[in-house]
Amino acid sequence: MIQVTYTCVKVVFQNKQLAVQRANEINAEDSVKKKGYKFWAYRCPMCLNYHLTKMDRLLAKWINDIAYRNKMREEAFVQREAAYYNKRNNIKE
Repeated sequence: MIQVTYTCVKVVFQNKQLAVQRANEINAEDSVKKKGYKFWAYRCPMCLNYHLTKMDRLLAKWINDIAYRNKMREEAFVQREAAYYNKRNNIKE
C-alpha cells in the first residue's frame, strides 16, 4: 500500500491555538480592519494542518462540505417542486 502525503503551499500551523492566535494578531492590524477582512483558522482536509483564510465561513462550508452542499441543493429542489405543484394545481398557501 502506497501512502500519499500532501503538503500545502499555504502557511501551516501545527495546532488550532497557534492559528487562532495569529488570526487575531492579523485582525488587529489597522490595514486589515480598513479593508473589512476577518481572518480565521480552519483545518485543511488535505494536509490536516491549520491554515488561515479570509473567506466567509458559509462559502467555505459550501465549498468543502459535500453533505452540506447536497442538503442545500435538495432543499432548494423541494421548494421549487412544491412551488411548481402549487402553481399548476392553483393551490394558494
